[in-house]
Amino acid sequence: MHNQIGHILGLAALTIPGAAVFVPLAAAPLSYFFSVLIMYFSREFLFKSCISLQVFAIGLLLFGWICISLSWTVEPFIALEKIPRLLMSLILGIVPIAVAKFITNEQKNIFAKYLVVGFCLCFFFLVVGLARETGGLMPIIEPHNGVPGGEIFRMNRGATILAILLWPTILLTYHKPFLSLILAVSAMCAIVYSMSNAAVAGFVVSISVFGFAWLRPRLVLNLLISTCVLYIIFSPLIHSKLTDPKTLNVTSETIKNNSQWFARSTYHRLLIWKFVSEKAIQRPLTGWGFYSSRVMPDGKKKLDLHETALPLHPHNGVLQVWAELGCVGALMLIMLCFSVRKTILKLQRRIELAAATSMFMCSFVIICVSYGVWQSWWIAILTLFSAFFLSSCRSEKMHPN
Repeated sequence: MHNQIGHILGLAALTIPGAAVFVPLAAAPLSYFFSVLIMYFSREFLFKSCISLQVFAIGLLLFGWICISLSWTVEPFIALEKIPRLLMSLILGIVPIAVAKFITNEQKNIFAKYLVVGFCLCFFFLVVGLARETGGLMPIIEPHNGVPGGEIFRMNRGATILAILLWPTILLTYHKPFLSLILAVSAMCAIVYSMSNAAVAGFVVSISVFGFAWLRPRLVLNLLISTCVLYIIFSPLIHSKLTDPKTLNVTSETIKNNSQWFARSTYHRLLIWKFVSEKAIQRPLTGWGFYSSRVMPDGKKKLDLHETALPLHPHNGVLQVWAELGCVGALMLIMLCFSVRKTILKLQRRIELAAATSMFMCSFVIICVSYGVWQSWWIAILTLFSAFFLSSCRSEKMHPN
């Protein structure tokens, strides 16, 4: 039974990251397929394992509050359409995490080979995709719109996947420092070349965190979790005041006259965050209801020239939860942060604590500057990669500082 689970997780690590570079939306159905296989081979103990997970209980509480919020959401029929996919993401996403701890060390050695090859394939496909979109490097294959660099954003999610997948890979290869260094430098070059601000930010923060977490793992983890919790609590106030473009003396005119100083996409994102934070403050207790970001009142108005107030989602998961689910949803995010802290503190080796802290911060930074928090592919990546990380941990004891 354990043998099958190890191989199934290994095959998922081998295929999903690389496939998701070109077809990111395939990450969810592919992860569901492997979750169903795991459910079949672990059916004797799966239920008990799932209900024992604190993160699963928090997920169910969050889902319950989401269902309650349908009674006041802006467009209930649009929100209802998303509910089945969200429930599937929660149930099937938790399955790999629940069984990862049952893999024997022998199976982890097999899984390690799958994961390292999967990381290399993910890197390779990302490089191929970047070469295609930028043109010149691969003259045989034309970019999507025929204009080199015009749609390089298509590789953003692939760069994000590579940035997060780096950490379970580092955990498996750290005993070969030269190999770990090659993998980290290769990932850095691809991520920076992708020009994905979210992936670059997540990578830079996580690499910086790793150095400090290696020296004082528990102290750094506690400081970072406290920082994340404080940000969750005060994010509507932070983005309504401190990140207001007016406070920074930035307008469309200053960007037009000096485009090198402030990217227009960054300016637009600041406008979005200010708008969403003000909406969250208007309904601090309950929010506007699940999935209301797409149809938020005044969300389609122009804030400055062509900048829409709220296109699709806020590009900040914390603000999205505040705006849609209010302080109750924010409280559940805080509970999730403490649950992650508790899980990381159970890890026994210094490298595991440092890598886990780095992976958490990489994911947290990315979700705070980019994707919609309810996107199925994003939930699938986070849950599946968490299972990959747990499957990469060993049982030898080592007590860090």
